[in-house]
Amino acid sequence: PWVANAKLSLIANRLEDVPALAIYANYLAARDDKLCDNFQDYLNRLRSIKPRISGDDLRARGLPPGPIYKRILSAIRDAWLDGKIENSAQEEAFLDELISNEPNFHPAS
Repeated sequence: PWVANAKLSLIANRLEDVPALAIYANYLAARDDKLCDNFQDYLNRLRSIKPRISGDDLRARGLPPGPIYKRILSAIRDAWLDGKIENSAQEEAFLDELISNEPNFHPAS
């Protein structure tokens, strides 16, 4: 039931290890239109989202490998899923914001 009112990013984070076939089975069994819409949006949108930022880009910006990569890349994926990012320029701007808000990273001047 929580899927009916959740953002796509929350759905993606909870269901990322669930096989698509299992999600589709739940979609077929659901009797709630909002729930079905969210399952369908999740399956369709998740496949179409292709963030352009990668770990290589983070390394090129001087970020040390570690948990920071997962935090930033997950935040970018979530923003794409929730419609906060719709193009590569917005993705770059969001990356800049995430890096500037990272408390343990101070880029060399």
